[in-house]
Amino acid sequence: MVTTAAPARLPLVLRSIADWRAQTHPARELVVVVNNAPPDGARALAAHLAALADPAIRVVELPGAPALGAVRNASIDAARGAVLCQWDDDDRHHPYRLARQLAALQAGGRPAVLLRDVLHWFRAEGTLYSLNWAATPSGGKPASLTLRAEAAPRYDPSARIGEDLAVAVALHAAGAVTALADAPELLVYVAHGMNLMPQDHHRMLAEGLGRSRALLLRQEAALRAGVAPLGLGPVAVRGPNGVAFSLD
Repeated sequence: MVTTAAPARLPLVLRSIADWRAQTHPARELVVVVNNAPPDGARALAAHLAALADPAIRVVELPGAPALGAVRNASIDAARGAVLCQWDDDDRHHPYRLARQLAALQAGGRPAVLLRDVLHWFRAEGTLYSLNWAATPSGGKPASLTLRAEAAPRYDPSARIGEDLAVAVALHAAGAVTALADAPELLVYVAHGMNLMPQDHHRMLAEGLGRSRALLLRQEAALRAGVAPLGLGPVAVRGPNGVAFSLD
């Protein structure tokens, strides 16, 4: 997990760490790579992690302000596991995410797994979309990448945005990716207004990749069950053509 620990985003970071600690897969570590952190944000994050006293969480602090691609590379270099998983600091992660992606990796016979389906939560307005990435150049959500360490790519060290998309597209083009389908609840992409990508990008994804109202209604029972452990609060589940149902 890479983060700047900016104070305004810190609640998202702490929630993402809590989601990692709630994972059902037991053999795991969280490498938190902190760079370009404001002093107050860095202190607050350090205090939180000290209070957790979780030996499976390690912090790596990078000097200066390297580009995001270089920070991704540092996170790979610091990780000790045989399998690596990108864990974004501002998204929500289902307790089964690691277990399900690891099982797909072991069963798929390819070095990488991407989630074909994810949820997309517009937090301020309380709307939730279900996105299908199958027809995109990456074939899955880039930020969901899980792969064997020996197959780990090098990110463009100068890239400040879109670094994970370039890697996911290259892996997909090489036939190295298994797409894990029909489990959108495993990752919730959160549009919170402080994302690197602007709000119109999020709207484009919701409108272009969102499942229709009719399909959402057919999947209602599974979506209700899948979202329940995440506690997103009242949300309207909708497609590009309208609201399908609401969740309390």
